[in-house]
Amino acid sequence: MPENEEKKEKCTLQQFERNRYFYGKLMTVRDFELEQEYFNGKRYLLNRLIHGKGLLCGFSNLELFPGNGEEVRVRFRDGGIALDSLGREIVVPVDMEKKVLAKDGTPLKSPELKNPTYLYLRYSPAVSELVRAASNPLSCEEVTCPNRVLEDFEVIASFEYPAEKENKDMSVSCLACAGADEKVFFVAVNKDLSTNEEENSRRHYLQARREEAAARSSATGVVYFKQPTENSVSSPLIDPKIGTGPIYIQLGLETEENLILTGYAEASRKNGSSPKVWLGTVLDPSTGKFSVKVVFEDERERCSVKVRWWASRADIRYGTEEVKPGVNLTKYRFVSNPEVKAKFVENGLCESGAKNCMEAGGILGGDHYARVGNDVALNGNPKKLTELIKEQDEEPYHLYSEWEIGGGWTLKVEKFDNTAKTPKALLRLYFNNKAMKEFQVSKGDLITYCEDVEDEKAVPLFVSYVDDISVPIIRSMIGKEANLTLKYTWAVSKNIRTLK
Repeated sequence: MPENEEKKEKCTLQQFERNRYFYGKLMTVRDFELEQEYFNGKRYLLNRLIHGKGLLCGFSNLELFPGNGEEVRVRFRDGGIALDSLGREIVVPVDMEKKVLAKDGTPLKSPELKNPTYLYLRYSPAVSELVRAASNPLSCEEVTCPNRVLEDFEVIASFEYPAEKENKDMSVSCLACAGADEKVFFVAVNKDLSTNEEENSRRHYLQARREEAAARSSATGVVYFKQPTENSVSSPLIDPKIGTGPIYIQLGLETEENLILTGYAEASRKNGSSPKVWLGTVLDPSTGKFSVKVVFEDERERCSVKVRWWASRADIRYGTEEVKPGVNLTKYRFVSNPEVKAKFVENGLCESGAKNCMEAGGILGGDHYARVGNDVALNGNPKKLTELIKEQDEEPYHLYSEWEIGGGWTLKVEKFDNTAKTPKALLRLYFNNKAMKEFQVSKGDLITYCEDVEDEKAVPLFVSYVDDISVPIIRSMIGKEANLTLKYTWAVSKNIRTLK
């Protein structure tokens, strides 16, 4: 079976089969092999789907050197453990030494190195310890067979940057390993056989590592600007490893007295002079990396400085809170009514313009909607406008059976229920004669209907408040019919105008 087909088969989800024992069972090689395959397969499956591919520990203290004939060798001073994409463990003992192989399996030589060269681990079991076979059904001659399988590994060199797919969440698919390389990246080296620190931040790919990094919300470090020759100097990009996005960076100047000054810093020196320094940062939210910038006001005051940085981000992220130009945020009128149970509309906007800033009973929403002139902006987007059909009349509307609201909206009372202590009613909202949503309501309830419209998610389209429900016990005798009183009804058209 070709290697890629064999790997695909190992990645495919299959049911496990194990031995069933009974008295007098004749055990053959096949049975014992099945016993090993069963337990190994279960462990590999869990490794692959729960942990993913990458380094578990170690691989931080490495020694690279040329061996015989300039062959590149690596010594693992602290050892380590890794998992490949099939879930197999690669165990590297402390101080183990290995030669580095090229892609074709030949030893890699020092002149062939590039800047940088990426080194990988590859699971490579080997048989050992030949012993005489007790029987040989195919021949009368004595036969020896390997008695042990050593779960060994190889070190493979590559000049290609570690694939992005190796850094993705391996739990996305049960067959995640089917398209992934079995090799596990562990270090990048330069032509002089030194470790390339800039590339080694990509060494750990395990889910546990990624979750641990995601859970971190802050980091700190120091940048040392030694004898700057210009008034404005910047550091290389710094990765605080706290995730991407609009993280917050705080800077402070460390003085010779081990004090930290923040903001517009004046650092006292031993000779009494005080150089004035501006500190700033440039952040790339897409990578979560930033650089530190130092500006001296006077070139005569230039000196070596140490800048302490702190990077932090919130564990909970909210949407961008901003009021878009031309958009007026209007509060729903029912909010001022003390009898209304809910004080916000599901998927509504808050006062700042952000969506879903309020929560009650597991429902997110807000108490505002956005307007541009006489139109309503979907989710506050001034480029997606719709007509306001009904605008929250405070005058009550008595609904007996059916209400043609306008714009295609119709609200119908399906039935009244006076069997409960509090009268209830079953309502159904229609749009162009198509049933959209059903509501079981009582006095004080808020009715809300939301829908995805023109690529805008969960847009509130209809809102009304049940002010009262009247269900006479003896309807014919008192001359009244059951009715439902609505107030603050608000509805918009589903005919959307998209502005370019």
